[in-house]
Amino acid sequence: MTDSEQPRQPQYQKVWIACRAKEGCPGNYAEMIHIRTQPTPTGLGQFNASAGGRWVRYRCCTCHGIFTISS
Repeated sequence: MTDSEQPRQPQYQKVWIACRAKEGCPGNYAEMIHIRTQPTPTGLGQFNASAGGRWVRYRCCTCHGIFTISS
């Protein structure tokens, strides 16, 4: 198998963020492995706190634990 025929590993963006996967993990870097966005509803007079936003899943570079941050 040549280099061009080998399956490619996805390239994840490495970011500076404190680990939240395991208590006591000293890790300060994680890879963004999944991003999901949901548009805000456009209806008038409606309020739903869970509607709209962004969820980002991270993998810690130290302990390899996975955690999610929503905003």
